[in-house]
Amino acid sequence: MANPDRALTALEWLANASIPTRGHSLLWPSYRFTPPAAQGLDAAQLDAFIRDHFADELNHTRGQCYQWDVINEPYSNYDVQVDGLLGNQSIVEYYKLAQQLAPGVPLFLNDFGILAGYDTIHCNYTTTYIQWLVDQGAPVHGLGLQSHFSQGPVDMEEMWNRIQLFASIPIQKLAVTEFDLAVLDQELLADFTRDFMTLVFSCDKFDEFLVWGFWAGAHWLPDAAMFAANWTAKPNALAYADLVFNQWWTCHTHLETDTRGCVEVLAFKGWLVVELTNGTLVQSREIDKGAAQSLSVEALRLPWAVASPDDNVSSASGLVSSVMVVAGAVRSALVMLL
Repeated sequence: MANPDRALTALEWLANASIPTRGHSLLWPSYRFTPPAAQGLDAAQLDAFIRDHFADELNHTRGQCYQWDVINEPYSNYDVQVDGLLGNQSIVEYYKLAQQLAPGVPLFLNDFGILAGYDTIHCNYTTTYIQWLVDQGAPVHGLGLQSHFSQGPVDMEEMWNRIQLFASIPIQKLAVTEFDLAVLDQELLADFTRDFMTLVFSCDKFDEFLVWGFWAGAHWLPDAAMFAANWTAKPNALAYADLVFNQWWTCHTHLETDTRGCVEVLAFKGWLVVELTNGTLVQSREIDKGAAQSLSVEALRLPWAVASPDDNVSSASGLVSSVMVVAGAVRSALVMLL
């Protein structure tokens, strides 16, 4: 870490604010982006330097990042791999090292220009490269699509075809990691933000969407920010908020159970707060609606318990008379409340 004290202070602040943190990135494989101490090393020295760096980053941040970019922009940065000092097999080993140092943390490859642009060579290279890494046993769990639209909007049908290509790779996740759009027309910016988010939302492998800055006072493209310098919400911020907190949000759904105390409700993927009522008794439950397509909740007189996803649970007593899902976020799925 260039400035570990500042980075760790920021991580602590984010954790206290309940803001999840994504780790970016362990290796940017170009001498343009490596510390001066890495310059001029032979193969063995460079390998040891990279391994020490991985250990330093992942040990300092243990338990504080929900996922990590292991390698960033390998198509245009290849001093380490390809014909570099260490070759492509080294990247396989670095993914394995990251998994050892951060067990259970999803590991990504992150790149630009493969969705935001028309560079089909770059797009196809990325697909082939990830497939090769997986075939070699590298624990690559996801692909980060930076989505810097520096040359303006891209045709939605073209992007959908690419999303389908990326979704066919045997990895678990896709993510938009650095979205921004460089246009002055604020109405176009809002419309494209809405349409692009909707397109991404349509693919099951996506479960996150990060913007590359949000305030014009601290953004490399101030016109692309969601909030003006005076913190006024711009049209693209309103488009984002409408999707996330209105159209894609399960909110205040009152449902009456049947004679068995059962009810089914369509709810969006994410954290749900469920209130179960039996006469004058009201219990509240937080449920993580993850990848499972259905979720069962069992309500007994005392105590009430939440079952694991896909369990076939029934309630023998203390039937629930009504259910209210009071908060929930992205992705539609069936939630069964028993």
